[in-house]
Amino acid sequence: MADAPELLGRVPWLRAADLDTEQQKTYDGITLGRRSAGDGKRIGVDAETRLIGPFNVMVQSPALGNYTQEVGASIRFDTVLSDRIRELAILETVRARRCDFEWIAHARMAQGYGFTAEDIATVLAGGPLLLPPDEATAREVVQALLADDDLDDELYARAEAALGIRVIYELMVLVGYYSLVATSMRIWRTPLMAGMEPVF
Repeated sequence: MADAPELLGRVPWLRAADLDTEQQKTYDGITLGRRSAGDGKRIGVDAETRLIGPFNVMVQSPALGNYTQEVGASIRFDTVLSDRIRELAILETVRARRCDFEWIAHARMAQGYGFTAEDIATVLAGGPLLLPPDEATAREVVQALLADDDLDDELYARAEAALGIRVIYELMVLVGYYSLVATSMRIWRTPLMAGMEPVF
């Protein structure tokens, strides 16, 4: 493993064997936690056992990093957001924040939930989509949060009636989390993995 190719970026790419006890807990939470299939196989690591994408920096501050990755897992597993609304909201957020890694990962996931390649290209271009009313309203909420960090009274009233307070709150958290991830990957110059081509 010592002669494995080094990854670029500003943060050391630690292997599992390099981690201290606290870092190992965070590493296990990411790689063997709820995102995994529960079969004992680690996810989110490369062939050298290094965390990929946004997760690598989280072991630098293991307690806070673990809470951060748990927020991401909760967005995926603990919300009432439909799979389609969640992935659409993520795509809108990472497009606005120009995050290649998360765009590539979630464009693939969105296709698994029925979005076509044309739909995804339309989101990338910021164009209009023909969506069911709840998805259209959720998209408006996310776009407003990204543009203004606020919802005006008219949109809020429509969103509360169509989606409910819980969904609005969960969309707000989602936008915050993926904005954090995008900013983190920019600050640390986190590289794309092999086979990923820049989008932005």
